[in-house]
Amino acid sequence: MQRVPAEIDGNQQVAVEFSRSSANIDHSDTGIQQKINQTLRVYSSLLLQADIKIDEQQPPGGGRNLTEYPMILRLSYIDLQGQTREWWHGFYIQRDWANPVPPDRATQVSRGEWHHVQFDLRNVTPLPRQISSILVYASGHGYASQVANISLSSSDAGQHR
Repeated sequence: MQRVPAEIDGNQQVAVEFSRSSANIDHSDTGIQQKINQTLRVYSSLLLQADIKIDEQQPPGGGRNLTEYPMILRLSYIDLQGQTREWWHGFYIQRDWANPVPPDRATQVSRGEWHHVQFDLRNVTPLPRQISSILVYASGHGYASQVANISLSSSDAGQHR
């Protein structure tokens, strides 16, 4: 994992690159995490955005258990009943025809291109009361991916945080 320069939509940015040789036969995760520990208002909106790029992945699709993707966004939160929960979404470039990926779990993107991804998390079930952390990581036997411009914002009656 390292910081690298990246050109996104004609602008120079700094991205975080996750890389691991595809020659590996075992599984590994590499990522970055930020603790948030922020309570949300009852009627606030919650928007997660990032720019992502994937150049390589192994295994294809999401792997045998559909949990290995070269880019994953994971939000840890506490719901309205006080239970710890997680929401996550993966991204991949190679389809595994024998083990299709459910579209609510991961999205296929084009190899080597920057993609702006955005999730409106107001409909997450069960609803979040407090955001604990955000984790961005790569998972699998081999991967080469980048992330930049990660943003988690909430709004309440026109207010943005």
